[in-house]
Amino acid sequence: MQRNILISIEYDGTNFHGWQRQPEQRTVQGTLEKVISSVLGKNVSIRGVSRTDARVHAHCQMAQFRTELLIPLNRLKTVINNALAKEIGQTGIIPDINIKELKAVNFDFDIKKEVGGKKYSYFVETGSEREITHRNTRYFVDDILDIAQMRTAARALEGCHDFSAFKSAGGDPDQDPNKTIYSIDITAYGENGTAEEAKSAESVVISQKLRFDFYGDSFMYNQVRIMVGTLIDVGRGRIGAGSLYDILEGKDRQKAGHTAPPQGLFLEKIYLNEEWDEIRRTYGKL
Repeated sequence: MQRNILISIEYDGTNFHGWQRQPEQRTVQGTLEKVISSVLGKNVSIRGVSRTDARVHAHCQMAQFRTELLIPLNRLKTVINNALAKEIGQTGIIPDINIKELKAVNFDFDIKKEVGGKKYSYFVETGSEREITHRNTRYFVDDILDIAQMRTAARALEGCHDFSAFKSAGGDPDQDPNKTIYSIDITAYGENGTAEEAKSAESVVISQKLRFDFYGDSFMYNQVRIMVGTLIDVGRGRIGAGSLYDILEGKDRQKAGHTAPPQGLFLEKIYLNEEWDEIRRTYGKL
């Protein structure tokens, strides 16, 4: 009997040319299809939710495939993960894709219709210190950033807007720029992360570890990275926090800030419709 399988996936995007399969390129979708097809002994086509770009990571990507299953479902996750480990060809190193969860769903379940929203996270470290093991997962910025100004600017981006000013030239020109951002949270973590922490310690801020969380129904190509780059330019004092309203209204990409690099970006969470309704209630948008 054919089964409809829903999978939750995490991956380190460093050595991938993005999610979507491409000829002669190593991609997450292409690798999964190759490995799962080999495990099952038949060709499998996988449908994902979000097309992450090259070097972008995921803590929770979701996808589905349909197939006839001979192997018991409760063993399939282990078998696929073992095969993914063999795919990289390096003993003792965990693979850069991991199946977190795998389950059978109703045959009429369509992942594209069931997803309500997404959460993207972006990680930044500032100051002169560099942690070499973070080089593929952080955006390192020399300047100490004004977190209060960035938070003020982020409030302008929340809500339903025409985000043409944050639309990348490399994206689909026909993609609708009208998007809803339910919340943008900027968090400082670790020692000496905020001015308040530095004051209480009677010292000055010499480094910061920052996390930007974006909750939205959907996002355009590079939209999150452009928003992060713009907020960082606000934190540097290059763009005024109050200018974000004018930037949105002007719909001119040249007025917004730079595009932050891909390695700091994570697809953090995919929310199915019921879960997403709860997020919208939390932020007072339902």
